[in-house]
Amino acid sequence: MAESSERKFELIARLARSRRELDASFGAVRRDLDVGQRLRHSINEQKTLWLTGAAVGGWLLARLPGGRRRKESARKGKESHRDAAFSEPAAAKGGLLLALLSFAVTVLKPVLTRYATGMVSDWVERRDEKPRRLR
Repeated sequence: MAESSERKFELIARLARSRRELDASFGAVRRDLDVGQRLRHSINEQKTLWLTGAAVGGWLLARLPGGRRRKESARKGKESHRDAAFSEPAAAKGGLLLALLSFAVTVLKPVLTRYATGMVSDWVERRDEKPRRLR
C-alpha cells in the first residue's frame, strides 16, 4: 500500500513537472510567433537601418516605369473631356473642401465616437429589457 501511494505521488509530481515544461515551451512558441512584437522590437533597435531601407524602397518605387503614355500629338488638336470638365478653380475649391472636411472629421471624431457608443449601449439595454418569446 505504501508503494502504491509513493508511486501515485511520483506520478503526480512527474505530471506537474511535465505541465510546467509544456507551459514554458508553449510560452516560447507564443513569443516566437508574435510577429508584430518582433517587428516593433526590430524597428526600435535598428531605426537607422529601417529608415534607410524605407527611403531606398521609396526611391526605387518612384523610379519604376509608369504605364503607357499618350502621344502629345494626339492631344494637341483637341481638348480631352476630362480636361474640359476639370478646371483649376474647381480643383482649388475641391481641395479646400477636402481640407475642411478632413479637419472637421479630426475635430469631431471623439464626439461622434461617444455619440455612437451611447446609441449602441442604449440599443443593447432596450434589447435586453424586451421579454423574449419561447417558440
